[in-house]
Amino acid sequence: MSPLRASFQRAGFPRSTPDAEIRRSVRVAASVDFRVIGNAIAALRMPTLHAFCDDDRLIEAEISEELAAALPRGPRLRFATGGHNLQKTMASEIAEVLGPWVLARPGK
Repeated sequence: MSPLRASFQRAGFPRSTPDAEIRRSVRVAASVDFRVIGNAIAALRMPTLHAFCDDDRLIEAEISEELAAALPRGPRLRFATGGHNLQKTMASEIAEVLGPWVLARPGK
């Protein structure tokens, strides 16, 4: 097993992830321009929901906290567990907050 594949498995990706997808993920991650993302965040004027998990193996909780602080106000969901794919592992918990929050937004 290649070191790259082993690191992806340790991060929680399934063993069935094709090599081409692993390579593509690395290329995409390497091409991220954080300055562009920072400018886009600074330009946001609408409320945002931000959710993250403390046990995410790819994004440290401190980075998620920093992002939450930079985003406009809105619900903040922090889970002790759930990993990197919280849209799957915490879907019900997120939906419990997201549904009422969206419905309560003025001007819909």
